[in-house]
Amino acid sequence: MTGRSQHALFQRFPIDGSVAVDGRMLPTPYHVYDGTLLMLGGTACAGAAAALLGEGWMPLRDTQGRALMALWVGDFTDASLGPHRELQLSLFASARPLPPVEAHPFAIHRALLAQPEVRMACVALWNDMPHVARYNAEHLGLNAHVAESRVRQDDGHWSFRFEAPGGAPVAEGEVQGAGRPSLAVLWRLLRHIGLPGAGRLLSSPVLGVPVAAPGSHRVAWTWTQSDRQAVRLLDDTSRVAIRHPRYAALDFRPAFAQQMAGLRFVYLRPA
Repeated sequence: MTGRSQHALFQRFPIDGSVAVDGRMLPTPYHVYDGTLLMLGGTACAGAAAALLGEGWMPLRDTQGRALMALWVGDFTDASLGPHRELQLSLFASARPLPPVEAHPFAIHRALLAQPEVRMACVALWNDMPHVARYNAEHLGLNAHVAESRVRQDDGHWSFRFEAPGGAPVAEGEVQGAGRPSLAVLWRLLRHIGLPGAGRLLSSPVLGVPVAAPGSHRVAWTWTQSDRQAVRLLDDTSRVAIRHPRYAALDFRPAFAQQMAGLRFVYLRPA
């Protein structure tokens, strides 16, 4: 085991079992010991979001009628399943209708910190290692697929492109300055989430987020910690596009970029 795998987070949630995937035994729960994660948060078409969530989950909407959404790009250099990359599309949802939240670039943060009924629904994800995609699909019950990935990080600037087998584009983007912290933006974030949310965020280095898979009411808790974080608002120097025909209808409009470097992450088994 690496030194990073001895961290308290992994002692709290240790690997305690294995599952058979494609004839090989893989460890559970899922750990990421090091890497970088880019979160692009914004909004999507509420009608398209509701169609993807299906019965049992309702998209969380803002006061402009848009659904809250995030696109994640992970470059995991040390993990329990080996190094791999990931693209994930997530909608924020609840099992019953909730009042609209204030339209704001950081509406997602406030919802996760202040509304315990909110779940992050993983509507689709792609991995560049086949055994990881199968693990996510068969063991974690996620809508996971294999894709080829090109991810480049340079001084906090991100360039990424994911393609399905055969070359059909899934998503691509150029995000400028995601790794450069901005005190003004951080202050705007803290003001929006309010004192209780800010206190919770600042008092604990580990963030717990419940993740659901559409079509199921099973929820898996995830736990995230990083050595360094930076958050910035996006401007017209960045571009992000979902090319997959099923998900392009979401009309994703990212508002901010949050980079987590020196990542530690645990995805527990669904229950």
